[in-house]
Amino acid sequence: MFCLCFIILVRPYQTELNNNVEIVNEIMVMITVYIMHGFSYFIDSFEVRYKMGWFYIGIVFTVFTLNLSVLI
Repeated sequence: MFCLCFIILVRPYQTELNNNVEIVNEIMVMITVYIMHGFSYFIDSFEVRYKMGWFYIGIVFTVFTLNLSVLI
């Protein structure tokens, strides 16, 4: 959370695109860390954990594609 606040307030990168991509990356890291708790045994249903796993893969793939498109 502190890294996200720092990036939003200071804007350390030279281009606006890099700052925005870094903000999205930090938000996605926070979301994926939150989702990781769903893979534990606190959720009894295997189907829910399975669907959360595919949702997690979708988020990671989306972030990967976004960063790759910025790189290209």
